[in-house]
Amino acid sequence: MPSIFGKSHLYRYDIQGGAKSHYLVFVHLPCLQTHLKHLYHLSILPFNEYEQQTIECLMNYNSLTRDCINYLLQRLHIRDDKISNCFGLSYFNKINKQSYWLDPNVSMRQQIPKSELKPNLTFTMLLYPPVPYTITDEKARLILYQQIFCNFISSIYIIPTNLIETLSAYFLRGCFENKFNADKNRDILQLIIAAVGLSEENTDGIKEKIVELYRDLNELDKRSAQNQFVHRISQINTYGMTHFEIKNALNEAICLGLNHHGIHSRSLLRNEFKLEAWSQSMTTLSTVALTYDNKILMHPYNDDIAYTIEVLFYLMKFFSIKNLHLLNITSDIMNDIETDKNNNYWKYYSYDEIREKLLNKYRISQESFIVLYTKEKLMMVARFAWLLYWIGYKHIKILIGQIDPSLFIMNFSQVLNLPNLPLRPEVRLTCDQLSNEFLSQTTKFIDVRTYKEYSGEITGYSYIRRSGHIPNFQYDSLDGLYAQINGDITWNELENYLKIMSNTNTYDNNIKKIIYMCGTGWRASLAAIFAEELNLACTISVLDSGWFEWSEEYLK
Repeated sequence: MPSIFGKSHLYRYDIQGGAKSHYLVFVHLPCLQTHLKHLYHLSILPFNEYEQQTIECLMNYNSLTRDCINYLLQRLHIRDDKISNCFGLSYFNKINKQSYWLDPNVSMRQQIPKSELKPNLTFTMLLYPPVPYTITDEKARLILYQQIFCNFISSIYIIPTNLIETLSAYFLRGCFENKFNADKNRDILQLIIAAVGLSEENTDGIKEKIVELYRDLNELDKRSAQNQFVHRISQINTYGMTHFEIKNALNEAICLGLNHHGIHSRSLLRNEFKLEAWSQSMTTLSTVALTYDNKILMHPYNDDIAYTIEVLFYLMKFFSIKNLHLLNITSDIMNDIETDKNNNYWKYYSYDEIREKLLNKYRISQESFIVLYTKEKLMMVARFAWLLYWIGYKHIKILIGQIDPSLFIMNFSQVLNLPNLPLRPEVRLTCDQLSNEFLSQTTKFIDVRTYKEYSGEITGYSYIRRSGHIPNFQYDSLDGLYAQINGDITWNELENYLKIMSNTNTYDNNIKKIIYMCGTGWRASLAAIFAEELNLACTISVLDSGWFEWSEEYLK
């Protein structure tokens, strides 16, 4: 038996009293006429096909929200799979007067209060296609266009001043074609003025200009006017933005906006949204929340629609994830994990010392979700990330791109624990372990320093006395590139570096392990993270202390 039933099943279940395992939902389609219901002659408005339309669904208690959405798409005869990813359901809570988007991958029963036996949901565009006017599915186009017109008249969009008159003229043409009468429909002009954020005072000149531009569009048919209106709306920053609120570490409410441009935060002083992170870096945030793998970097989400509904819920769960730590890696923090004292050659401190600092000073437990970033060189944060990876942390991410740290909810661990020994001992080597590795026929040894360092022309460090290279280690043709990468690089720049490494580091299938080295371990850590991201070998390892210790203790 299917989990969703059409209207023909609805009354049978009600009459037979068999709705104990089902519940009824009423789904309302976007309707421009409900926004303009107080106006005269509603019959001249477009989109009459969906006027006041409500679709009834009898849902199984275990049905996912996505099941209901798919059923609605069938009822509406929308067959375009790409555009279907943009639709979502929202629920209005009558108690706190707030609307909430329903997670498509969670059952509706878990997201709606038990008291709502017949919940009213709104079927609407959750995330909008970047190029809406190219949609060929006519049913989907009608719903999308009506939603955009509704958003405009409801002040959802922040309209730039230089576009107010032009957009308003296209709005009138797209709604009323040549039937709009400026003298009889002054209330519509007042509604538009309010929708674009202007007060009624001193706007007579703007209204006259809108009417003048509307009349200049006399040769334009209604469909073309709608296309032009939607096209121009899609160019503004707030197009397709979905809003949701989170609480920061100070328990302050922060309103975030998400669209295909990226993450936005709303100004507390003005009704404006500031772009905090471009879409390329945003997906680093949005996909990591539910993708708990051992990758330290994430490739951006790639889809023709830019962002599907899942991305929004990944993002929302990311900002509310338990035990979240956002850590800015600085020189002071690095001094807590490595030292050159007592002939340690800038190796990591002993595991017991590091374990004590991570637990007691930074309060980072093994279950913590750790997001690292730096304003200095990327190899610095890579060195810290590789330490966490060696210890056995499960959720480590390096933040690519810029974002305001105050947006994150810092949930520090209540119960602190770390393993007694590193869980990934194979990803870190010391010089005294290296001789055994030289016996392997399936291991590759890569020196990522510059050619001048490798050839012995220079040491590259003020505190390293001898120059040269370790036997069996091959020179990396990227010539020390990893030391040049800044911590604030964009995602596109990062992908270019990954492509360069992929093109210059191709190995036979029999290579099972790669060991990277540099002067002490910073550049090698970044190379190792890149190699891990590219799956260059089954095991990626870093020689801790690198040439520094080898040149002092093992160079004959």
